[in-house]
Amino acid sequence: MTRRSGREKRVVSAIRQLPFSRLVNPCAPIEVLSADHVKAIIYAALTILETRGMRFLEGGGRRLLCAGGAESDETTRMMQFDRGWRLGYGAAGEWHLEARD
Repeated sequence: MTRRSGREKRVVSAIRQLPFSRLVNPCAPIEVLSADHVKAIIYAALTILETRGMRFLEGGGRRLLCAGGAESDETTRMMQFDRGWRLGYGAAGEWHLEARD
């Protein structure tokens, strides 16, 4: 039977499909950065957060961070974090995000 376009009707079983199987990559993953490089990037980021800080526009977020031990400058809305705070004893394990609009 032909369609209006002139093509014949496709037969579903015309191409035999192989059964699904999990693929295994025999090659080891490529490490783009060594562990020392990753550690250096993390410590550089912590230095920036400690010396320069990060701007938080939401007042509620600034209050929560101040309650957790971060330093706040309300005129610029910048928050500065102690290096140890971020490395574990002050950071929350779960955050609630809200859209601004």
